[in-house]
Amino acid sequence: MSNLENITQKIVDDATKKAEDIIREASEKKQEMINIEEERAKSEAKKILDKALANSDLEKDKIISSSNLKLRDEKLKMQGEILNKVFEAAKEKLTNVDDKVYKEFIEKKLANFSKDGIELVLQEGREKLFENSLYKISDEKTESGFKLISKKEVINFDFKELVDFYRQDLEGEIAKMIFGRR
Repeated sequence: MSNLENITQKIVDDATKKAEDIIREASEKKQEMINIEEERAKSEAKKILDKALANSDLEKDKIISSSNLKLRDEKLKMQGEILNKVFEAAKEKLTNVDDKVYKEFIEKKLANFSKDGIELVLQEGREKLFENSLYKISDEKTESGFKLISKKEVINFDFKELVDFYRQDLEGEIAKMIFGRR
């Protein structure tokens, strides 16, 4: 499990660095949008003051509120895009994990199963890692991870599907690490 934790930590570290870069760019874009929106709000407020002094405070508040909502929505959209990129990067790294880590991961998972009647569905080009094993290697291929086929069931350890499965549980923690949310 230590290698998986190391891989996971590396993925999180890389994703965090990438996310920080994206956040920095988003922050600059946000500031530019704030400046533009503030200028627009000031201009609208002056027009409203010229037309009707009594209504100006109400209109100004509406414009600022609308701008804040737009900025909040844009920020949430950007954060969602960043999280999508983080999870896609995690899937990509897991799919391209080196042979040694790939084999160790599978062997650890297989330790819980009887060797009788087990067939492995592996990623393309990874068959050689198990050519001398007691397991039958399927001609079928998986995009990432592996599948374990027994007489009773098919257990899917496809990395991309595992990331998608655990995304909801992990998203909050990753958002805290990247965006500093509590």
